[in-house]
Amino acid sequence: MILFVTTPGVGQSILDHFVFLEGDKLMDGEEELRFISFNVPCLHYLEDCHPIEAASSHRLPDEFEIGDALKSLK
Repeated sequence: MILFVTTPGVGQSILDHFVFLEGDKLMDGEEELRFISFNVPCLHYLEDCHPIEAASSHRLPDEFEIGDALKSLK
């Protein structure tokens, strides 16, 4: 990366500015950096299923549960 940034004739550097904190906002150069994140730990594996007849409290989610989680995120 250092060679790319310091090599003459390569073009404009991709490191023109950094993301930094200005007050309570993240800034990307002159513009506010905005992003969206999500956390769905049970999307691929449920760990809180506790039926009495089950041998384990872990199971895979069914099609409805996966679709419902993705619709909620959307």
